[in-house]
Amino acid sequence: MPDLVQSAAPAGEQPVTAPSAPNRLGYRPGLDGVRGLAILLVMVHHAGITALLGGHVGVTVFFTLSGFLITTLLLEERQLTGRIDLAAFYLRRAARLLPALVVVLAVATVSTLVVLGRDGWSAIGWGAGSALLYCSNIIGILEPDVAHVQIFGWAWSLSMEEQFYVVWPSLIVAAFLLRRRPLVVLSAVAAVLTVLSVAEKLSMGTPQGWNGHLYLGPDTRGDALLVGCLLGLALHARAGRRAGSGTGRLRPLVAGVAGVVGLVLLAGVVHEGLVGDARTYHYGLPATALATVGLVLAVLDAPRSPVARLLALRPLVRAGQVSYGLYLWNFPLLWFWEHHRGAPITHREAVVWFVATYVVAELSYRLVEQPVIERNRAHLRARRERRAGRQPLAPAAQPA
Repeated sequence: MPDLVQSAAPAGEQPVTAPSAPNRLGYRPGLDGVRGLAILLVMVHHAGITALLGGHVGVTVFFTLSGFLITTLLLEERQLTGRIDLAAFYLRRAARLLPALVVVLAVATVSTLVVLGRDGWSAIGWGAGSALLYCSNIIGILEPDVAHVQIFGWAWSLSMEEQFYVVWPSLIVAAFLLRRRPLVVLSAVAAVLTVLSVAEKLSMGTPQGWNGHLYLGPDTRGDALLVGCLLGLALHARAGRRAGSGTGRLRPLVAGVAGVVGLVLLAGVVHEGLVGDARTYHYGLPATALATVGLVLAVLDAPRSPVARLLALRPLVRAGQVSYGLYLWNFPLLWFWEHHRGAPITHREAVVWFVATYVVAELSYRLVEQPVIERNRAHLRARRERRAGRQPLAPAAQPA
């Protein structure tokens, strides 16, 4: 699913420029481009386009990018303010995630009743309920035959992200409470958990057909998030250097090229994992996480390289900015379309579906997501001012 954090100051906080924050990430259009590339791969996969039928690797890209951004933004908050406000963090996540999710679940529920009639109630109970409670992946493992896997199955990755949001920020806070080399402690924890995740996948051997635990498990898919966390920890620890100061260096350029080529190749060859090829889980998805690291390094450390410029192309960046809406809406629209006509979508129809999904995602972004984010931003700003003993000021203009 799309990474759900912006590559800038955490929502609800004014951007801060301070000499004591040399590693401030700031806004990087190329990171939105990585997000845009990931959602396009996912949509191509859903459309059944054979050449890139393994586009589901885009979800792994989102996981890795999310781990990197969440880790970076929380560490920056700690560096700038001396603390991490978990309450504000979860308010930002709720404002970012819940409004659009509630809208799409309402539409998906109506669509299910239109298509399935009374038979749709069971699917709605399992699917919409588990999606709203962010446990779709767990339900998919425990009850693999329930109808929500087909109708609301896209929600599994949202659940993965939310489960990550519950655990990892708390571990960061706990590490800093120890006051003894917290970055080393966090890196060790993330590295051990990554190894355990990969080892568990390897221990499962070759699945016979679909294996819900391998594909949906927070333990078996968590390595992608943790690789992103390790990248965020490593880059934050680069003492005295702002990320991106190494413009033109060969290493991030090579990493970026390898990331783009590797991601495209993986999207073309790992589709068999959905029907039981263990190589997808054992090698393909971990390789996707590493390819994503290459893309992020190219954006941060070689911003003038061809790879970084490609990822900063305006259409790709915009797709990344509205990627949450694209992810939420693309499969419900496709599901309703295909069930209404009784056949899979054709390649020509896929073009119309792509455009329709983008229009709906733009409307969601402008009319649902951004207004709620802005109101929450103002609320958190007033909250900080009250805690500081000041009267609330007039809201400052926010950058687009």
